[in-house]
This record gives sequence, C-alpha cells and structure tokens, in this order.
Amino acid sequence: MTRLTPSKTPPVAPGNIAELDRTHEGAKHTRHVHIRGFGVSPEKALFVRLGFSYRGKQRTRLLPLANLTPTSGEFDRLSADGARLISPQARRELIDRIQATPEEGGRFAVATRLGWHRHAFVLPDRVVGASGKKVWVHLDDGGRRERFGRYRTGGTLDGWQEIARLAAGNSLMELGLCLAFAGPVAALLGVEQPAIMLVGPAEAGKSTALVAAGSVWGRHADSNMANKLGFCLPFNATDNDLEDEALAANHTLLAVDETRAAAGGGERKIAEFLVGLVMRWELGFEKGRQTADARRSASVPVLLTSNLSLGALAKKAEIDIDDAHHGRLVSVPLPDGAHGAFEDLHGEADVVGFSRRLRRLAAKHFGHASRGFLRQLAEWRARDEPGLLAWLEERRAIYLAAAHRIDAPGRRLDRIHEKMATVYAAGCLAIQFGILPWTRPRLREALLSCTRGHVALAARDQADAARRQAAPLDLLR
Repeated sequence: MTRLTPSKTPPVAPGNIAELDRTHEGAKHTRHVHIRGFGVSPEKALFVRLGFSYRGKQRTRLLPLANLTPTSGEFDRLSADGARLISPQARRELIDRIQATPEEGGRFAVATRLGWHRHAFVLPDRVVGASGKKVWVHLDDGGRRERFGRYRTGGTLDGWQEIARLAAGNSLMELGLCLAFAGPVAALLGVEQPAIMLVGPAEAGKSTALVAAGSVWGRHADSNMANKLGFCLPFNATDNDLEDEALAANHTLLAVDETRAAAGGGERKIAEFLVGLVMRWELGFEKGRQTADARRSASVPVLLTSNLSLGALAKKAEIDIDDAHHGRLVSVPLPDGAHGAFEDLHGEADVVGFSRRLRRLAAKHFGHASRGFLRQLAEWRARDEPGLLAWLEERRAIYLAAAHRIDAPGRRLDRIHEKMATVYAAGCLAIQFGILPWTRPRLREALLSCTRGHVALAARDQADAARRQAAPLDLLR
C-alpha cells in the first residue's frame, strides 16, 4: 500500500484548476476530480496531483503514473481517501483525462523515501523543514502498513524524557538512545552510519534497551507488535525482507530484535545469514535484481540484539571474519558487574522491575523526541549549515582524541572509532537541543566504555577460537 503525505499547502483556486484541467467539464464519471499538475521524483518517476472534495473539505493526493491501469491498487487508496474512483469506467476515464492534459509550467518535486530531501526531513506523517517550501511526498510501503505506520507519536516529550533520565548511568541505553538520533546526523555529514549489536544472555534487558531506543521514532500501531517490540522489528524474516526494511527506514533507525529468530534457526545458519547481511547493510545498496530498473539505496543506523557476538557466531559457522566485519557491526557486551544490561536500576529491585518501568514509559510516550530533534536540526541547518557541520565535526574530533587511547593489540579500530564518534556527535546535539538531559563528559565515557567492552569481547572470542583450533591436535596426541 502507498502512503501519501502532501505538504500543508492551500487548495488551488477553482479558476486556476480550470486553466490547467480542461478535461473535467466533459467527464462523465470523474467530474469531481481535478488534475492540478505533474511532479517528478529524484528517481525520475512521474506523478499527477489530483484534487477532490470529501465531506466538504478539499483534499489533494498524488497518483504515480508508472504502470497505471484501472486495476492498480493506487485507485483503491484514492477511493478510501474519498475520491470515489471505484468502477473500471471511472478509472479508465481518469487515465484518459490525465493522458489528454498538457503539462504547463514546471514539474513540482516529489520525495519518495524518508530522510533528507533537500533541506527538509521527510517522515510518513509530516515534513520537517524551516524553509517554508512545499514538499510533496509519496511513500511506497510495499504492502506492509507497519513499515510507515509505526512512525507516530504518543504522550509528550516531557514524559519521554523520563526514559532518558533512567538511561543515565546505563551505558548500553545511552549508546542506544544516541544511535537513534544518529541517522539524520550521519547523512548530513556524509559519513558511514553506525551499526551496533548488543550481546548477552537472554532475560538480561537487551530487548528493553532496544525498545527504549526505538521510542525515539515511534511505536507500532498493532498492539501485539507494540507490546513486544515497541517501534522495533523482529529478526524473523528473509534477508531480502530485512533489506527492504533497511531501505524503507532511510536516515531514521533500523532496530531489530533477537538474531536467534533469523534464517529458520540453527546457529550456523544464523551466522551465515548475519555475516552476509552485515556487508550488504553497510554498503547501503539493495541486492541487484533483473526485474528492477535501478538499485535502491539507503543510509540508516542499525541496532540489533543477540545472545552471541558476531565473532562467536562466525566461529560456529566456520566463517573467517576480520576488522572489516567488526567495524561494520560492532558487538558490544553487557557491562561487567551490572544487573544484566543495566548498571543502575534507579531504585528498582531487579532487572524485571526496571524493564517493566521502561516499557510502560515507552508505551505511553514515543515519537516526540525525533520530531523535536529534527525541528531544531532543520532550523539550524537553514540558518547556518557550515556552522552546524563544524560544530558536529568538533564533537567527533573530541571523541576521537579520547578513543585513540584505547589499547587493542593487533587490531585496527579506526572504523569503530569513527562510527562511535558520530554517535557521540548525535548525542551531543540532542543534549544541546534539550532532548537528552545528560552531560557530554558522562556520555563520552559511556561510549568509550562500550568500545572497551567490544575490544575485550573480541579478544575473548579470538582466544576461544584458538583453543578450539588446538583441540583436534590435542585429541590426536
């Protein structure tokens, strides 16, 4: 199903409609529908803008013209919105009218995916920008309503900030929340998006940390999915489907829970599945298909949960990985000496109680943090983009100066440090905007702690692998 989000512009005056649409007077079935102009997307897809009245209110919708036939589902969507294009005769008549309407004047721009579109940021339910320019949006969800339906708001920003306050002192939560803001920032800077996998045993609170991070952007409308995942997605899917999810989440957040659900079970299959996806996701291009006109691309931060690290999974599948893989998907273990995924339970008796508290908050307050962040980001960009970029690069440089002191014998951590620096810059920006009620030094130390945890985890995986490689020789002796 297609989601249509027009910009907030006043209806075209009837006189102007008549000048453009000379076909509506002779129409028999579609006289109530006016053709208002033609638009084009960055991918050169053509659209027509239609206007009609529904229950006394003027509505404007976009209709894609590629492969348009009377049986196209786009007509069903228009009818649901009040255009009354139900019969094949009405649909054929409108197609003929569109064919007969000359293009006069320039084509308007149409955004067809989430994220930055020029100086505005496109969401399914709104366009966030400071320039006041019109932006028309046509998003194709591929028949999966939840892909864009989960980008919604509930509660208040003040209520959501209680989640941020509970994250203070919990390094994995701080990492996850900052990563949730990293998508627009990394895209603006033109740097690689971060990809993090939270690693540890079951029932430790990893999924709750994931739900907290996802609440930055929204929450599923389906109550079953919302109660389990919040805004996030399950790993119970094919690699192509997860690739489509990444493409749809452009510049926002791809949060996927529990790798054990991937590839139909079995640690070897899971490892092969995940290692293959890591490289494809990081590149940001979909798998080439003969039926596609062009490859779609996306730039999106990734947050996963898993019982086993990338290194441990790879060894079980007898797959060799190196720093190129570790840099693209950074496995971060649970903190030493913590209560599962949390160092500070903020007065709760155990992980279960703390997780329930977080999930209750995430169920009530969601989506507002990203909107508030994007509004201020778009305003700063419109006012002084060079100054904004310089400010972000300065934050990244501060983090990198501290991160390069981390000792990792035999390893190159440059890619990991670069991505963590982007997470830090995004977190600092959210602090600057008053979204995250933290301090920069505390955040910096939390992210450095997560990186040190990754280095220790990778070293343990390497040592375990060396011991397993020696076992056959020991057995022969």
